[in-house]
Amino acid sequence: MRVFTATTFSLVFFLAFPALGGSIRQRPGHWQIRKQLEVPGVPADMPPVTFDVCLTKEALEDPERTVPSDPKANCAIRDYRIEGGTARWRLDCPSSKMTGTGEISYGDTSYKGALRMQLDHGQRLIIKYTGKWLGECSN
Repeated sequence: MRVFTATTFSLVFFLAFPALGGSIRQRPGHWQIRKQLEVPGVPADMPPVTFDVCLTKEALEDPERTVPSDPKANCAIRDYRIEGGTARWRLDCPSSKMTGTGEISYGDTSYKGALRMQLDHGQRLIIKYTGKWLGECSN
């Protein structure tokens, strides 16, 4: 099995995003986000990462601002659609030779979802994430 690099991990890990705009309205404010990387076939998963972020109304209205990405990755979101309270999309990253599918289900004060990535050499990665609204942002 080929081992993925720290750069690949960093790129893929931060491509899991909290919101994509569209007609799903994520509540602006202080959010706690938890991300967990799983590598099928590898016995030990990476430890989860939890961080807080303040999402403004303006940022949530502009999908380009809510999708963290690495400009060098040259990734594109395709086939973005909303069904009920769930957003689904496809992610293509030609320069890093990765493809993936994502899904996120929104509640009023929470969300959860996963991004499933396939690397060109066959390695699969799953990023599971959850978000919890903590209240208004404090500046």
